[in-house]
Amino acid sequence: GYSFGALVALQAITALPEVAALLAAAPPLSRMPFRDAPPTVPQLFVAAGRDHYCSHDDAVAAAARGAPLRRLKVL
Repeated sequence: GYSFGALVALQAITALPEVAALLAAAPPLSRMPFRDAPPTVPQLFVAAGRDHYCSHDDAVAAAARGAPLRRLKVL
């Protein structure tokens, strides 16, 4: 999902056992924090370095609450 769609996907994935992975592009975590149970599937968060809606710290914190964080790469 992209932006708001990414946030909806983060919230919905906990109820969808058939989903194997999640790609969240620019989830608006700085404006609408993700507070539901964390996803347990592999996740990829993609956001711009200066995104006003998805800060680096918010993305790292959200990803760390889910499946084990194996690698983080900031470009």
